[in-house]
Amino acid sequence: MGAAPGDGMNVVGLDPSLTGTGIACEEGFSERVITPSATSLRGQLHRMNIIASRVAMRTADGALVVIEAPSFGSNYPGHHAIAGLWWILVATVVGKGCPVVQVAPSSLKKFATGNGRADKALMRKAWLEHTGADVADDNRVDALFLRQIGLHLVGDPEAIDLPKNQMAAIEGLRGQLPTSS
Repeated sequence: MGAAPGDGMNVVGLDPSLTGTGIACEEGFSERVITPSATSLRGQLHRMNIIASRVAMRTADGALVVIEAPSFGSNYPGHHAIAGLWWILVATVVGKGCPVVQVAPSSLKKFATGNGRADKALMRKAWLEHTGADVADDNRVDALFLRQIGLHLVGDPEAIDLPKNQMAAIEGLRGQLPTSS
């Protein structure tokens, strides 16, 4: 099931969103999957399937996938559909033999900025400061940071250096990694 930590495992970051799922994969590539708005159940499912197809295309078999977990404390319109998309994406990558690590939104923010309540602007600023790349899309920034979490978890030298207090945000995630026997 993929490479062992430190063996150059392919890592993908996913930030699920119906309006623009963020995907980050090898060599710093990232994109935002934009789909047309839909209100009917059939239309929403079609939209989710488009996103899942793009995720499947960008995710190598056996890659480590790091996905932002649903925000259970949120009560916003569409949260039910977002949860449905999340499960479709998880099923898609698991079907490709990918181990999945889920990251709480507050842990992602703390990893990226040191502040578990950071807003989108602070996340973008942190990405610029750490990498020199000015990425304007919030979903792509989240996906890029999620991929960085995965790179740290597998000990990849491509991972960006972060202060200890930010690294503490992901210490509990190692238990989600597959174990080799």
